[in-house]
Amino acid sequence: MSKNYLNHIQTLRAISVILVFLFHSNLPFFSHGYLGVDIFFVISGYVITKQLDESSSSINKAIIKKFFFKRILRIVPAYIFIIGIFYLIYLFFGSLIEVEYFINKLKYILSFTTNIFYLNHTRDYFDNIFIDPINHTWSLSVEMQFYLLYPFVIYYLFEKNLNLNKILIIITLLITVTFFISLMVNNKTFFYFPLFRFWEFLLGGLAYYYKKINNKKYNCNISLIFFSIILLKIFFFRYNYFFLDLLIIILSTFFFLKYYNNNNILSSIFNNKILVNVGNISYSFYLWHLPIIYFYDLYFENKFGYLICFIITIFFSIFTYYFIENKFKNFKQINFKYLNLPFILIFVIITYIFTKIYFFEIKNFIIENNYLEKKFQLSKRFNYTEIKIINDKQVYHFCTDQSKNFKINSYNLREECLVMKNNEILTYIEGDSHTAIMVPLILESKLFDNVY
Repeated sequence: MSKNYLNHIQTLRAISVILVFLFHSNLPFFSHGYLGVDIFFVISGYVITKQLDESSSSINKAIIKKFFFKRILRIVPAYIFIIGIFYLIYLFFGSLIEVEYFINKLKYILSFTTNIFYLNHTRDYFDNIFIDPINHTWSLSVEMQFYLLYPFVIYYLFEKNLNLNKILIIITLLITVTFFISLMVNNKTFFYFPLFRFWEFLLGGLAYYYKKINNKKYNCNISLIFFSIILLKIFFFRYNYFFLDLLIIILSTFFFLKYYNNNNILSSIFNNKILVNVGNISYSFYLWHLPIIYFYDLYFENKFGYLICFIITIFFSIFTYYFIENKFKNFKQINFKYLNLPFILIFVIITYIFTKIYFFEIKNFIIENNYLEKKFQLSKRFNYTEIKIINDKQVYHFCTDQSKNFKINSYNLREECLVMKNNEILTYIEGDSHTAIMVPLILESKLFDNVY
């Protein structure tokens, strides 16, 4: 493939990842930037279909196996490296209040099923994304799940010796069915469940086949119209309908990929070296940006913080692209005979078990050396099960609805839950764990003599 032919794909990736970054920076003007992920999905469908179609005159099992392991070499090394760096930094510079949450989520991250984890989570994407530095891994899970199925669909279609027109009809039917089913579920289920995202990838594949059948130059610059719609939708056209936003972006990306030609007015934009290079590092950029924003927000406060985060993310992404991604992407000596799915699954399971054991073995060491623990004792201050009221009596041991071990005094109150200095006004406090965190502050206040 010529470099010019790929440039428009890389530039579109660059624009998409920058939009996602600006959304995660919580800038109001870019509140629709999350749609950049959906542009990525359509691009992936287009590129995967192209790779499979150009690998051979017919799709066979050897090509599918080769495709799988090229995808693994393309995605997994940088993914493991960046996630590993995140966990290492988090243990010593993050808040250990949620460390169990991140450790328990590790098995989902390693097995590319983070979307399933979030599907069963109490919060949806828009509540969780700004406080969870690895929330963005859900989209990579959806991609990997699509990769596991799609090559077999293409293989089946070619095995039946169907012509391109029939293939287009079948893919269109698949898109229609999965899209209309997705309209019947709630936004959270649609957001994370892979089946309801596959139509976006399939549209990318459809764009490739349409372009292959009718690959001619369009003098009217149709692709410019749809690229303009993408930008206008992100920046200006705002609706309160999630599916309408999504549909406009997805269809605009589809038509852009279908009609793009390098000899139109857009070529000067889409051959821009800076944008193309950002597109080249977009995968690493996507993985790095959210942890960097998270740690910056945790330690610093600056109205231009998003600009600093962008520069740091670019720097780390360039490093990962050249020293991790490229090293594996260009690795040609692969003996596919010895690369089997069971071995990969065993590796993931052993890595997870080792991480769990290793973490619990060094837990005390981490707590002693974590910066926020040494400076603020966050875990102790926010662990409501350790909050004490009087005479070393713990709130959650004696003072909950479920507590059974307590003494009743002459006022018919639990002794372990009562601070009493005189017989005047008694302040009664009731609540949940958030209230419990405030108990030490209330007890130290001079406003209250008697607290129950």
